[in-house]
Amino acid sequence: MANQLKAALAGLLCGAILSAGAAVRAQSSGLVLCPGPFALCAAATCKPTGGTIVVAGRPLPAAACDCPILNGPSIADPNLGNMQGSCTPPPNGVWSLYALTSSPQQITTPLPWSMAAAVPQPCPAGTQFAECWNFACVKEANAQNPAVPLAKCTCPIETSSNPVTPAGLCNSSICSQLPVGAPFPFSSGFCQGTPS
Repeated sequence: MANQLKAALAGLLCGAILSAGAAVRAQSSGLVLCPGPFALCAAATCKPTGGTIVVAGRPLPAAACDCPILNGPSIADPNLGNMQGSCTPPPNGVWSLYALTSSPQQITTPLPWSMAAAVPQPCPAGTQFAECWNFACVKEANAQNPAVPLAKCTCPIETSSNPVTPAGLCNSSICSQLPVGAPFPFSSGFCQGTPS
C-alpha cells in the first residue's frame, strides 16, 4: 500500500513540476515526503510585498500569503524554492508544501477559516499568481480563529498564459486578487460554468 501511495503521489505531482512557473523551476532531484507541520497555500490569496525574492539567482517580485498550517507528511521537492535540499523547517517556520487533500482550509464567508472544497478556477491569460511550493514561511498568530495555526509565506509572483487556482470558492473575481497557482494542471472538475 505504501508503494502505491508513493507512486500515486509521484504521478500526481509530476504535473506540479511541469506546471511550475519557469522562473521557479531549477534542477531537481525529485519529490520527497517531508514529516511534520507544513503550510498549505493551495487556496490562499496574497499581497505584493513591494520587495523581491531571489529564485535560482534571479530576483522576482515577492508576495506575502497567509496559509493554514497542517500536519504532515507533505510533498516537497527540496531542491526547488528556497528549501536548500532539506525538509528541516526554517527557524520559527514551516515550508509551503502540498498534500493529497481535497479540502484545503481557506477563508469562507462568514469568517473564520474552515474546511472548504478547492475547486479549480480558470483565470484569464496573463493573470499574476503566487508560486509558493517549496518556499519558506514564518509561523504567525491567527486572531480570527486561534485554533487554526497560520504561516506567512513569502513567494515569487509569476504570470501564466493558462492559469488555474484552487482559491476563491468558484468566484472568478479571485483571479484579480493574486491567488496561489494550482500545483498541477487540471483537465476536469472546474467550477460550474467555466470551460474544462
